[in-house]
Amino acid sequence: MEVDGGDDEQAYSHLHKAVGLLHQLGFHASLSGTSIENEKAVVLAELRDGNTVDTRVAQLFYRQMFNETLLPRRFPIGEPKP
Repeated sequence: MEVDGGDDEQAYSHLHKAVGLLHQLGFHASLSGTSIENEKAVVLAELRDGNTVDTRVAQLFYRQMFNETLLPRRFPIGEPKP
């Protein structure tokens, strides 16, 4: 397997590192409850602040163009839980 002029060993090494990083991220990520709550507060504030005329126009556009998908109902990041 030749990737961008590199050799097999280098390509394998890059692939091995990439898969290892994805594995760590997916299976060994540790987030504290405090970090999650802080991020949740930021996301909810962005959701509140993003309720502008431009956002509402974009939502109407997405409802018309992508009505059969989840995008119009979860724009841009989903719905907050009560």
